[in-house]
Amino acid sequence: MRNPDVVSKWSRMVVAALLSLAILQTPTVGRYELGERLKTLDRLWLVTKEEEVRRKAVTHVSSAVNSFFMMRTSDACRALDEAVAALEGRQPTPADAVVLRPSKRVFAPGEEVAIKVFFAYETTGTSPTVRLKGNECVPEQGQMTILTISPESLPREDADIALEANLGGKTRLVRFSIVRDLDARLARIKASTSRMARDLAEGIESALPEQGDDPSHRENAQEC
Repeated sequence: MRNPDVVSKWSRMVVAALLSLAILQTPTVGRYELGERLKTLDRLWLVTKEEEVRRKAVTHVSSAVNSFFMMRTSDACRALDEAVAALEGRQPTPADAVVLRPSKRVFAPGEEVAIKVFFAYETTGTSPTVRLKGNECVPEQGQMTILTISPESLPREDADIALEANLGGKTRLVRFSIVRDLDARLARIKASTSRMARDLAEGIESALPEQGDDPSHRENAQEC
């Protein structure tokens, strides 16, 4: 690659399209799964200097972009995982395909936290054991599992949380926030005389429904 910023530019383009086309995403694999993979790809791209390694990754990135614009989000996730594996100098594994998605990004203090565990796409090989905060499960193809985290093990005040999950020896961070009286806080900001503050509150509020539980998932989910 002659332009070291090409993958970052593609990532930004896909993120922008994700935001504008969110309503068209499938209920299982969508913005969250693609966004997490794009962040990992960007981080690895910046620290990878070998041109040959980058060239191998770009092939998969091109495939991911094509799949995304054809609305094949699972295929896009697979291609991004292959790009990440190429940058890391390894072969993709079933653990790459596993999604760990909080049921929402913002929880109240004392609220039980649900983490959705499922595969972004079909894969072969042995499913990894997922361990998180004393819970564990082995995800199955086509099946969602819910890992629940007791509020007693989490802060009682406002906090940004990053829990380390282990997927068969591979680590990944699961991020969410704990915020007290979120609705009341947003209401006060929306009542502000500052237009900037009101716009900020409306932006946060509009994003929150997207982060909620999908009832269609819970009907068939297994709980750990």
